Amino acid sequence: MDDDTLAAALLIGNELVTNAVRHGQRPVAVTATLTPSALRVEVGGLEATDLRPLQTIDSSESGRGLQIVAALSGGWGTTRSPVGGSVWFELPRRPPGALHS
Repeated sequence: MDDDTLAAALLIGNELVTNAVRHGQRPVAVTATLTPSALRVEVGGLEATDLRPLQTIDSSESGRGLQIVAALSGGWGTTRSPVGGSVWFELPRRPPGALHS
C-alpha cells in the first residue's frame, strides 16, 4: 500500500478506536482486511445506536470523528448486532508508487 493510504487508515482508525473507547462498551475490537482493491477496517465495541456525523460549531472540540471518516475514506458505514455495533471504513488500494488521481 502507498504511504498516503496507510496514513489515512491510521488516522481514521485512531478516530474510530477513540470513539469506541470514549463512548462505547468493552471490549473494543479492530479487524482489518486487505483485498486486491481495498483496505477495510472495522471497529467494534460500540453501542447499537444510530451513528452519524454530528453538526458541529467551529469552536467545538469534539464531534468531528465521523466527519473525518466520511471525508477521508472511500466509504463507511455501521453494522449492528443484538449485542452492540461497529463502524467500518474502506480505502481504495493503490499500488506503491502509483500516481495520485
